[in-house]
Amino acid sequence: MSAKHDQTGRSKGGSRFLQMSHYLLDCDAWRACSVYERSLYLAIKRHFNGFNNGAISYSHRQAQEDLGCSNKPVMAAFKGLQEKGFIRETQKGAFHWKTRVNGRMRATTWALTEHPIDEPEKHLTATKDFMKWKPE
Repeated sequence: MSAKHDQTGRSKGGSRFLQMSHYLLDCDAWRACSVYERSLYLAIKRHFNGFNNGAISYSHRQAQEDLGCSNKPVMAAFKGLQEKGFIRETQKGAFHWKTRVNGRMRATTWALTEHPIDEPEKHLTATKDFMKWKPE
């Protein structure tokens, strides 16, 4: 076994990366995505660590900072990704919640439909809802 792997065969370090499958990139839904939707999807996916699907915390404010744009295209991108089946809201966040987590307001949590759900309840299969989307 290589020194770069632990006893389970997993990598012990190195830089992280995003993997985009060809079936996703070739589907009608991805081809219909705007530049903002694609950028937002990558930004959300960057917060997926392999074990937190369904509990990916990501706010509109974070998206505005990451994408370098105003709230209007961010709101449209979130809506577009949900309508096309790439992401699903698992818990609605709110800026006005009185409860803070680690000193911050709670953001909406998301699930990527290309991966099985890890939280709040584990599912073994991914729904891949974007594969069912068809242009109008």
